[in-house]
Amino acid sequence: MRHDIAGLPERRHIPLATARTEIRAASDASTGRFNGYAAVFDSRTAIGNPLLMGFYEEIAPGAFANTLRTADVRFLLDHNPFYVVSRVSAGTLDLSEDEHGLAVDSYLDEELSYVRDLKANLRNANVDGMSFGFRVLDDDWTTEQIETHDGHGADVEVRRIHEVELFEVSAVTWPAYAATSADLRAA
Repeated sequence: MRHDIAGLPERRHIPLATARTEIRAASDASTGRFNGYAAVFDSRTAIGNPLLMGFYEEIAPGAFANTLRTADVRFLLDHNPFYVVSRVSAGTLDLSEDEHGLAVDSYLDEELSYVRDLKANLRNANVDGMSFGFRVLDDDWTTEQIETHDGHGADVEVRRIHEVELFEVSAVTWPAYAATSADLRAA
């Protein structure tokens, strides 16, 4: 069963805390780096209400391996293409998979007013999550039995994503994956 609209990119959010996000100031106060995770492997989240019309979702290790070899991904704010922070082909964004998830390492150019705003919002914990825009290339669905708050059982669908085509990663206001927090550190 497919739960997305064919052909449209899906967006998923993950808190910057789970993403182990940091900003480190360099010796020049106008520079800095954003480090985090746009996705964490094997971390489950609810998409909608799994007891009604939603499902649970998790990302499998290796889901980004193929797309990272060819994709010219952008780092955005709240999925808004007006706010481009960095880009792979410009050499200002590095993405990689490690045992934890999709690692993001981005140069931050404070000549961009919204980058100064991003750093302040991270420092003040106003922005505490990340997301990624993607199209699913390979997934599988299972049904699991869970116990509800009233002690009854219910069947829920679980989607495990094995491969995606990645378009962008974003620092976001309302992450779907809400298990972590953000951190700002000086160099």
